[in-house]
Amino acid sequence: MNLMTKLGGALVVAAALAGPAAAQGLQDVTIAHTPSLIGGVPKIAQELGLFEKHGFNATLVQMESANATATGLISGSVDATITGPGELIAAAARGVEMMVVANVYNGLNGSIVLSKEVADRSGIAPDAPVEERLKVLDGLTIGSTSATSAFTVSTRGAIERVGASATFTYMGQPTMQAALESGAVQAIMAGAPFWVGPVLNETGIIWVSGPRGEFPPDLMPRSPASLMVMRPLAESDPDMVERLGAVFVDLAMAVAERPDEVKTAIGRAFPTIDAATIEVLYEVEKHGLMARPLTVEDIAHEIAYVKLGGADLPGIDSIDPAALLFAR
Repeated sequence: MNLMTKLGGALVVAAALAGPAAAQGLQDVTIAHTPSLIGGVPKIAQELGLFEKHGFNATLVQMESANATATGLISGSVDATITGPGELIAAAARGVEMMVVANVYNGLNGSIVLSKEVADRSGIAPDAPVEERLKVLDGLTIGSTSATSAFTVSTRGAIERVGASATFTYMGQPTMQAALESGAVQAIMAGAPFWVGPVLNETGIIWVSGPRGEFPPDLMPRSPASLMVMRPLAESDPDMVERLGAVFVDLAMAVAERPDEVKTAIGRAFPTIDAATIEVLYEVEKHGLMARPLTVEDIAHEIAYVKLGGADLPGIDSIDPAALLFAR
């Protein structure tokens, strides 16, 4: 019996029965993800019914970080994972064969939020040329996640390119709003939803936006998060892997074409985010969530970007970018 026949049978049963029977004919798959909006895109896809559409009964497993989700994939604990280019390339440099199946976000998913007091004092408008806005950051203390994160690599590189410099201090994203509001830092570099609080309460203002592509292209990753599998699965069941990728292609189309449905799905997937915050998030993050497929050139760029961050990976120069992309 082929897959479409199985799916047809499942739909007939679903019309009459509820509960576990509704999943008959669907292929089980386990996917790891992180708690952030971008890392948690499988939850949005699940709320939109996209896994079922492509023949899957998906179990989503939340883990603390992209490193943890990559470890879960490599260990065989999950079938697929949402993780970043740093994890992909670090694994490849060590001979571990992870593969990108689908991009879930374009570009850099962090934004610099500047203290509104500092912004007002600078006399520079938030829509001034990016170079002018970056110069305002000269001499400031900026909160970021770690010395090697994409947030820090991109921000430091952009600031130095305009002849300025800043001091970075490292903290978890949930603590950044308090640090900004207390004056411990004058700016933060954060991803969704952590940049939203200061913007909504008007203590901060989006100063340079990764999702809007305001950083120099060579100082941004092409994608901070992708769906990945291990090579043996891609080779043994390419149909299954291709259908998994199609889930996230459909999600990108939904972001572009059905925004109200996607906002509702975000609200169900992230019940602690209120409707007003979702509206603000969506307006900024939709640009990244309309994710395009990655190319071999994109993977080559990611390798160069990881090197820019100073990672100590002796095998990095021997990586074949094409080997890291799933293709039928």
